[in-house]
Amino acid sequence: MSYVKSIPLLLVILIALLVPLALAYPVSSEGTKIPLYKYKARSLGFTPEIYRVERSYQVDGGKIVDTSGYWSWQDYPFPIPETEPVVVKVIVNREFAAWKPQYAWVVIPEGEWSRILLRVDGRLYDPIYHRPVQYDRVLWIYVNDVPIMWGSTPQRYNWTVTTDVTMFYSLFKGNVTFEVWLPNVVVPSIGVTGRFLVNITLYLFPGEKPKYLPDTIIPLWKRVVIKPGLEKRNTTVTIPSNVTRAMLLLYTKGNGYEEFWYYFGKSYREVKIYFDDKLVALSHPMHTIYTGGMSPFFWRPLPAVRAYAEEPTLIDLTGALPLLVGEHTVSVEVTGMFSRYWQIGAALLLWTTDKVVSYELLEFTSEPSLDVQEKDMGTYTLVEATSTYLLRAKSRLYIGDSVVEATSYFRAEFTALRRYNAVYDNLTISEYRVSKLVYNVVEGDELESFQWSYEWNAPLDVKYFGELEVYGDLSQASVSNPVPGAIVEYIEITQGLRTTTILIDSSGREVKVVDERVRGVLKWSIDLIFISPTGAVVTGIGYTNAHTSKVSHGLIYRIPRKGESYLWNYDRLSVARTYIDSTTRLLYNILADELIVYEV
Repeated sequence: MSYVKSIPLLLVILIALLVPLALAYPVSSEGTKIPLYKYKARSLGFTPEIYRVERSYQVDGGKIVDTSGYWSWQDYPFPIPETEPVVVKVIVNREFAAWKPQYAWVVIPEGEWSRILLRVDGRLYDPIYHRPVQYDRVLWIYVNDVPIMWGSTPQRYNWTVTTDVTMFYSLFKGNVTFEVWLPNVVVPSIGVTGRFLVNITLYLFPGEKPKYLPDTIIPLWKRVVIKPGLEKRNTTVTIPSNVTRAMLLLYTKGNGYEEFWYYFGKSYREVKIYFDDKLVALSHPMHTIYTGGMSPFFWRPLPAVRAYAEEPTLIDLTGALPLLVGEHTVSVEVTGMFSRYWQIGAALLLWTTDKVVSYELLEFTSEPSLDVQEKDMGTYTLVEATSTYLLRAKSRLYIGDSVVEATSYFRAEFTALRRYNAVYDNLTISEYRVSKLVYNVVEGDELESFQWSYEWNAPLDVKYFGELEVYGDLSQASVSNPVPGAIVEYIEITQGLRTTTILIDSSGREVKVVDERVRGVLKWSIDLIFISPTGAVVTGIGYTNAHTSKVSHGLIYRIPRKGESYLWNYDRLSVARTYIDSTTRLLYNILADELIVYEV
């Protein structure tokens, strides 16, 4: 009996042979160096439900969104107003089983709102075979062509996510068109039968409208496709001449190989925005891990960071208004692509006035920097990528009888360090960006000076080890003489995202922090049978031991000019562990120390 290890080519071939079970990605010659887990594992829907344990507490009271009764969820870690909301049902039990968007037309009642929340509740079901099998799908929501939420679905059971959409206040007036994009496929011939039943609800809380909300929103792209050979896409936009503040909102989504962009090519991607070929913004995409990524055993039921409702990129451009006002060609470009394509959604958030405005550009600095090195270290390959971007723009705005000096500052930093060979792969990514606006009124008393900043910090660390074991003479493998084998893998993931928003004005200072961290450790084996020297079929999961923990944290801290300070704090810890072997499935509740045995 022979014992064969570390055959990366066979790992890739194995993935290609998963096609009869579900879907797979094409393989390139460069992809032969990529271990198994970089692809989405498919056809693992038979696993039993994993337990979950929750712990939450608050300081100074405040209601929180209820997620009880849902198998999977994404927290809304902020308090909701005590007032009863006006509820607007956007869609109710709408079925998604096709590759096309669905629409809803709703009427927003008149009123003034202190907070607007969007909640999505869904479940997976199969009305025919009663055994729903499906995989993670994107779920994008638009209002009047503006992307207000980009996210995804889980691969089983039900889920809920609530996100704050108060920023889009100006869209929720009168007759509103919602477009919900959840492209799904139902193919019973390959066992993919799951349909999604989705409910989407708006909660409008009566009260005083928050300050500093945009009153005009211009969509740039709903979901423009960018692929190799067509890296830049253009649109024409006209920005009115009475704008006093501007901000870019950006969503990104990689597809195919680009979903795992940090493992393909040179481990970096840059998303660039141009006005008439002048670079005004550069951002790095978030390393979003959907519920099929790396291994689905990680995300049952705890999704990775912001998988169900992603965090958009916000970049203040007020200091560059003299370059933006009027009609322009706006372009988006993705650099560093390896294969397949990206989808981009974007909008401009604008603040306007009924006064006459004129503009004077005082300073504009736009400096990208990129350094990528790949080295053969003998026993492993080393990839080091560093991308930075600095935007500093300062303008003088003449608004009626007032004069304002607006300074926008944006800095994005990205570093990736990867060491890999055919057996192991160690990847560390650091993503940081901060956008700031100093709005200083130097003449006049009709406007207010303020400062705004938005800081974004997202680390990712992945450690991987994998072996292919063959128990027999692989050269003699055939349909009549099958040779058994197995893939054994160890994966350790640490991912996080911390955002900090600070607003300082005449009323005081307010700080909002959202911090989400997830850590997963997995060891598993996949049983297979080789039916030729270069081909195998998966016969089952031999062993799985997965542990996932997730912490969600929310903080609001206010220091008023007069009066008492206010603190609101929220934490939830969730832990899941699964152990599965070929004969018995064990679900172990770590915190309660309970053991449940499921016989196969």
